[in-house]
Amino acid sequence: MEEKTVKQPEDPQFPDVVLALCADYLRGRTEWDETPEALVLRDANGTGLAWESLGIPEEAWAMTHPPVVLAGYAHLAAQPGLINLPQGVVAVAFRYEAFVIAQDTSPEAAEAIRRRRAGGSAPRNEHVPGRVEQRVITAVDACRREYMVAADRQADGGAVLSTSKVFAAQKLMGNVPSALNTLMVAMSSQPTPHRNSSR
Repeated sequence: MEEKTVKQPEDPQFPDVVLALCADYLRGRTEWDETPEALVLRDANGTGLAWESLGIPEEAWAMTHPPVVLAGYAHLAAQPGLINLPQGVVAVAFRYEAFVIAQDTSPEAAEAIRRRRAGGSAPRNEHVPGRVEQRVITAVDACRREYMVAADRQADGGAVLSTSKVFAAQKLMGNVPSALNTLMVAMSSQPTPHRNSSR
């Protein structure tokens, strides 16, 4: 499939293109402990869809929990005229790193999951034996489909793709998908760019 020719979210192949671009973006990361990044997907110069950083300063990400920073940015973006938003955006995304646990990775992980489901306290995932560090991209497209692509850290410092899923509108829960949906609505309200216009 030629990704450069599939540019509209209404195209039946568009979700596959977004998943492939998310996976490619994660494969391009070579370092761990990177600053999170808010991204837009658009065809800025006629050469095909590509992810671009929204340029949220590194200092902003350090101020508080990154999903809260993303939510704050999305709230500001939803206010007309406060932020100069790019045009022609067909998807937005958040790239970050996280620790995940599963019930079958260790008894401590199973107990932490049980406690959370019961509404009790549990240690942060990064402190639970059996945890897996991941690079993750969560995305939302202009049709409000949601995407989750993750790569698990390996012993050699590399990463192997472990999750690649598309969800119907508003299936994912939490600050990140909520903020991305708000941001996508703000981006969708931008005028259609003129030919040869990059902003």
